[in-house]
Amino acid sequence: MKLWLGLLLLTLTACSSTPPASEEAPSSEAAEASPDLSSTPDPLFAPDPATEEAALATPVENEASPLAEPTPPTAELPAPSQETAAMEPPPAPEAPAALSSELPAPATAEKPIAAATAPTGAGPKKSVQEEFNEYQNRIEAREAEDDALETRALFPHEGGSLQIGLDYTNGAFSDYDFDPTQAIKNADSTKGAMLSFIYFPVHSLSLGRLGIGPQASVYWSDFSVGNSVVREGVAATRSYGGRLVYEFAYFLGQWIVPHAFFGYDYVSVKTVKVTIATNPDPIADFPSRTFYSQSIGGGLRLNLNRLEADTAHRALVSTGIRKVYLNYTVQQRLGNQGNDLAHFLGLRFEM
Repeated sequence: MKLWLGLLLLTLTACSSTPPASEEAPSSEAAEASPDLSSTPDPLFAPDPATEEAALATPVENEASPLAEPTPPTAELPAPSQETAAMEPPPAPEAPAALSSELPAPATAEKPIAAATAPTGAGPKKSVQEEFNEYQNRIEAREAEDDALETRALFPHEGGSLQIGLDYTNGAFSDYDFDPTQAIKNADSTKGAMLSFIYFPVHSLSLGRLGIGPQASVYWSDFSVGNSVVREGVAATRSYGGRLVYEFAYFLGQWIVPHAFFGYDYVSVKTVKVTIATNPDPIADFPSRTFYSQSIGGGLRLNLNRLEADTAHRALVSTGIRKVYLNYTVQQRLGNQGNDLAHFLGLRFEM
């Protein structure tokens, strides 16, 4: 503050003591006529001795140019402390660079959405036939969606490769001659059960399914002599062999699956002691025999999954069984061991 006051007083003093350069010097006549005012000090503009001494004692920079603004001191200011820096406001963000006035056009300009206009009035009233046609169309669309959902639900049950079969028959070896030397040679009935395992290396909806696997069966027979029922021991006849099976399966979740097979068996007939129910002594003793036999046949399989879809889904999750079939098979045995025609009924479990 003292520095500025001193500069201001020096400026006023210089302006009062130094005449401007543009003014012309007075002529001699005017000089003589006018008194010398410079010799007589004006009390209004006379400098104060105390103020002048204080101004001279104060160092002044840039004396050559009294009108120029003073240069601030170049001394480095001390670095602000952490508390001062924390109290200072953050610097203002820099202004973004000027954007180009020519911006690239968007790839696809969105079309303005047309404002929905409220209907001005109710449409023409539909007839009963038109409403009924719309109802039928909705029902058909819903049925199509249900069919698609049901078709997708069949996917997990397809693609099984292993099939386990259990069958029962009441007419196997009906024409077989147990002993050509005896009058009693043909069984009245031959009951039995068969177990099979079929592996399908080829299973396709366009080619069907082709499988191969082993099978084993056990039978027991009843004979008749006159009006008496003749019976023999259990497990009189056994057979072991294999089968080549082809299934005509061409549709997803097919209801009825036709099949055909060719079998080759080894048959073993143990010694049979034929007895009458009223007489414990045997009336015939058939010898043991073994032979090989070929058989052909076919039948139908009913897909039980389509009847109980929920139960089939639970069986797949808990046991891994993909499908359950109700099986019917007709078997024709070939060769000289009796051309008997046997009927089998059983189940097929597919995994």
